Amino acid sequence: MKASRLIPLSVLAFVAALLLVLYLPGLLRYRSFRGSLNDLVRLVKEGDPVAAAKYVADEDYEDLLELIDNYVPPDYHRDLVALNVTSVTWDGKRYSVRLVARFQGQRYSGIGQARMMWHRAEGGWRFSLRSTEVAEGYPQGSFVSLEHYLGNSGLFGR
Repeated sequence: MKASRLIPLSVLAFVAALLLVLYLPGLLRYRSFRGSLNDLVRLVKEGDPVAAAKYVADEDYEDLLELIDNYVPPDYHRDLVALNVTSVTWDGKRYSVRLVARFQGQRYSGIGQARMMWHRAEGGWRFSLRSTEVAEGYPQGSFVSLEHYLGNSGLFGR
């Protein structure tokens, strides 16, 4: 093979290796994160919020269980028409996720959204309950802290 033919192949191999080095870690991080997020959404849709609580940060776990006991009806999933991830962004340290839920039933109907911050922790990806924000309506709606929305300033008092 002539040297003139090896140069383009060498350049192509170098560019491919460079792209692999640059983008593979981010791709692997995103796939790992997306698996955790998809599992959380699946568990919530199936009506098992206690199992979904395994994705909250350790310091928020007890608070989330209390919130589930006090605010989430056991059969909420019957009226859950849709729960979708509408955006995922990476800021260099964590993922910001927007979830949109639509409920339609005899007790309540409406649409709301939540913005959650996810970070890598020991044992996988976790979201911070304390930094979670919620809004009524979609796409409009003003985000407020979950604690403010529930009107419970002592919710995260631990």
